[in-house]
Amino acid sequence: MTKLTFSILFTLCLFCIHCSDSGTNSDNGNTAPVASFTITPDSGSTTTLFEFDASGCSDTEDELSSLSVRWDWESDDTWDTEYSSVKQITYKFNAQGYYTVRLEVKDSGNLTHTATRQISVTEDTNTVTDTDGNVYKVVKIGDQYWMAENLSVTHYRNGDAIGTTNPADLDITSQTSPTYQWSYYGDEENVNIYGRLYTGHAVLDSRNICPEGWHIPSYEELNILVVAALDSKVGVNPLKEMGTVHWEDPNTGATYSVGFDALPAGIRNANGVFDALRLFTGIWSTTEYELDTTELWNIGLHYNTSDIYGNHYSKSDALSVRCIKD
Repeated sequence: MTKLTFSILFTLCLFCIHCSDSGTNSDNGNTAPVASFTITPDSGSTTTLFEFDASGCSDTEDELSSLSVRWDWESDDTWDTEYSSVKQITYKFNAQGYYTVRLEVKDSGNLTHTATRQISVTEDTNTVTDTDGNVYKVVKIGDQYWMAENLSVTHYRNGDAIGTTNPADLDITSQTSPTYQWSYYGDEENVNIYGRLYTGHAVLDSRNICPEGWHIPSYEELNILVVAALDSKVGVNPLKEMGTVHWEDPNTGATYSVGFDALPAGIRNANGVFDALRLFTGIWSTTEYELDTTELWNIGLHYNTSDIYGNHYSKSDALSVRCIKD
């Protein structure tokens, strides 16, 4: 009796070891698929659209088209996509870091296999994206990083809309704290080139009009920019875009550029009058004028002089905005 029991147990142990080694389904002999994928490029920044390709997955019994895949972008045990027969997908990471991407492939018998690959994502210092998805070039001047284009966002950082008026030339002088933005004279075609004009009240709004990690400069930060751009030179204005495509002739002093490329977006006065497109630009700061706190400091650039002026305008007027990195 003892010999028979030992013989049966020995046979069962051999059977179990065989099942584990083969990786087959004990019911139908199905083998698990093999997960494999590539990433293009293999590293990038927060603006890189990565391509993930699972066409390298395979299975002994099933064709590639019969296999389904799903993805976990951060390997946090939460699948970010549903199963799909599509083997190619793109994804953009919104923060810098070192990511482990996980792929799971499933065959027609519901057997699965996973594979992981690591990818390095750096912060992009060449562009920045606002709440609306508008992408801006970035330039380093001295030790500061600046938007190299005028802001054109229509929503605060929290998603709330930045107001405007209808008509565009509505007189708002009687309003206490108007937080508005406009395209020049209400013409949206001007936005692509000159961005939008924002009241000083919108600039100061705690919901923030600059992207995450960026802010409206103080007047001190604007002065640091001017000093770094001029680099002790006189008779020049390296902050302005060169040429007369956008600036009116003669665009005095714009003989070389540091990449800031200020554009003559003009001004919208609180009384509703738009003025000085192609002739002037004012760039807001968050610093109040010491003698009248209803006004904010800004720097002004003109088409017919190389001088860079320190101005203070009513918070109900509207000027251009250039954000600076935190």
